Amino acid sequence: MKAKLIFVVLLLNAALAIAQSTATSTPDSATPLHREGWNYGLWADYANGVGTRTDVHAYGAGLRFGRVMTGEHGNGWRKGTFELDADLTPFEIYHFPATLQAGNNLPVGAQNFYTGGFTPLIMKWNFTRGSRWVPFVAAEGGIVFSTKDMPPGDTATVNFTSGAAFGFHRFVHDESAWTFQGKIYHLSNASLGPHNPGVNAALQFKIGYTWFKR
Repeated sequence: MKAKLIFVVLLLNAALAIAQSTATSTPDSATPLHREGWNYGLWADYANGVGTRTDVHAYGAGLRFGRVMTGEHGNGWRKGTFELDADLTPFEIYHFPATLQAGNNLPVGAQNFYTGGFTPLIMKWNFTRGSRWVPFVAAEGGIVFSTKDMPPGDTATVNFTSGAAFGFHRFVHDESAWTFQGKIYHLSNASLGPHNPGVNAALQFKIGYTWFKR
């Protein structure tokens, strides 16, 4: 519940910052994302399974470090820069509903799984035609460690995630921005355990704040 409250507070603060920034912020025509440079940020997330897993939920918080690797390439709406990032997730709770355990089909009640992990590979393209609003798309791959087998049953304490993300930065100062992201991802233990029910698809939303080094 505390993590959900943090997420809501961040969301409200972001809305307030965006409303105020029109009058109080006048960033340069070229943001730090238009050129090579480092960035780092904080974020909170909420995820929900889709399809047959709509009763699976997750929420947490973490850190992001990244670097814009290139100058601008392309023309028109495709114009942009390539960025490599990595996420550290020290805190994430997955909630699975009452179900049958994988492997033995015994009933088990709803459970929370306390996890941590990291996403070492985030490949991002920033669309830099604008100045105050900078949208992006990304491909991500990560690893999740849990304190017990997840999902419930004879599975594994290590799972892997892969997915595609989309979002945008809303610059409120020359070197900082609110960051909003959506991601569709897959969670699986890649058969490290005897059984691999996983989560075929989940939709995750992130809100955070990013600082850039010129």
